[in-house]
Amino acid sequence: MKNRICLLAFSMLLSSFLCGQIPVSGRVTDVNGKGIASVPVTDGYNIVLTGPAGEYNITTSERARFVYISLPEKYEPVGNFYIPLNDKTENKFNFTLKSVPNQPSAFIHIGDTEESVYKDFVDAIKNYIANHKLAFIVFNGDICYEKGMNFHAAELTTEKLGIRAVYTLGNHDLVTGEYGEQMYEKLFGPVWYSFNVGGVHFVSAPVNYGDKVPSYKPADVYRWVKKDLDLLPAGTPVVYMNHHLYGYDSKFDFSSDSLDFNLGSYNLKGYLHAHYHANLYHRTPEGVVLFSSMSPNKGGIDHSVSSFRVINFDKKGNLRSELKYSTLVKHISANIFETPDGKLKAVANIYDTGSEVVSADVLFEGESSPLKQSSSWSWEGFVKPSAGIAKEIEGARISVKFSDGSVVFKNITYPYYKNNRILWATGLGGNVFMTSPLIAKGIAVVATIDDDTLKRASVQGIDINTGKTKWIFKTKNSVKNNLGIWENSVLAGDIAGNIYSIDLN
Repeated sequence: MKNRICLLAFSMLLSSFLCGQIPVSGRVTDVNGKGIASVPVTDGYNIVLTGPAGEYNITTSERARFVYISLPEKYEPVGNFYIPLNDKTENKFNFTLKSVPNQPSAFIHIGDTEESVYKDFVDAIKNYIANHKLAFIVFNGDICYEKGMNFHAAELTTEKLGIRAVYTLGNHDLVTGEYGEQMYEKLFGPVWYSFNVGGVHFVSAPVNYGDKVPSYKPADVYRWVKKDLDLLPAGTPVVYMNHHLYGYDSKFDFSSDSLDFNLGSYNLKGYLHAHYHANLYHRTPEGVVLFSSMSPNKGGIDHSVSSFRVINFDKKGNLRSELKYSTLVKHISANIFETPDGKLKAVANIYDTGSEVVSADVLFEGESSPLKQSSSWSWEGFVKPSAGIAKEIEGARISVKFSDGSVVFKNITYPYYKNNRILWATGLGGNVFMTSPLIAKGIAVVATIDDDTLKRASVQGIDINTGKTKWIFKTKNSVKNNLGIWENSVLAGDIAGNIYSIDLN
């Protein structure tokens, strides 16, 4: 009887090898060799949890090409989070993690770099990383093609950037090979995986289709994602990352005849995507925040300037975005003008891609006058002495302190040219892009953009004589094109396709 049992066990083991299945075991430990329990270990099709000593056993699918882990919170991998299944005789895979007790709750989001040459945007990103606490950086697909993927794998790595580099597979990352994602896997590992930071569960998933045919089907991805999410404690915030935006029109329902999976039924807080070559923000009625981010190395399809997005989050999964425009190094442009009541007012545009502006002061005739920030780029304030100025000012300077510790001084222009001088300057509370002001009936009509939260997206009417705001109309999205005036109405269109007719007076 004992011989029969042994023979049966041997037959089952032989059958698993003949089918391409491999029984794999190992441990997940910290750098001191202590086991880490309850870490999900997966082959991309099946998932098991590590035991009390960090041990695990898993029989891989015949289609599996990796064994990898879902990184637990407050840990980073030593090396990669995945191990290729290249050697079919290998069955011991151990993972080592280092403790990071105070992980930052912020990361960089980038899409569609499509770059194969080292350019200044890389230095801009490195400078920003050096001056800020960040957990990781996401390259959200279209890296792209063979040259682009090789460049990213050589230059935009965890080691060279100083924070964990996270990649997702885009449609232009499916290239010629035995299967579309073969090269991506060789350079970056599994095309679907997850990790945890700051109480939030992040899932990275590949596109369903692209330039070449992948070896997987959408249902393969969604089955694994469902298994991954089902392991989470109830209420865990989820942020989903995919180069394409899927399921928005169906409240993220990916169900089919063979699969019942609704991403929206989990605590989905954010969906990060790219592909549109534009910076977009949207919030669904259910509260899911959608961010699309363009590339930092070229302008967008809507002619937006190059940028990358910094996203802060809390343990509830609330996302807050700030776009950083690249590449500007200590950009300072300032003017002083005399107001109708004889005061001197300074206005300045100040920006640096790699750091933040800490303070700005005007230095004039032995006096230092602090400026206050009125928008992400603009600073303004009154200058001492403030009266009796009727000629061009000489020697006025602006002093700007940045968060990287540098202090930059620059001379200020006083634009006093007889009857052609500044009468007033007004902060709009937001940035203006590609929308020239229109003037009618004593009102200057302007529009502001906001691709972070939309709270500052508006059309405004300004009194051309005083510079005071007469009215503000909040738009549903950013206005980035020409305004129009017809009779007593202002006509505007935002980038989401909404058209507005606003009373001029």
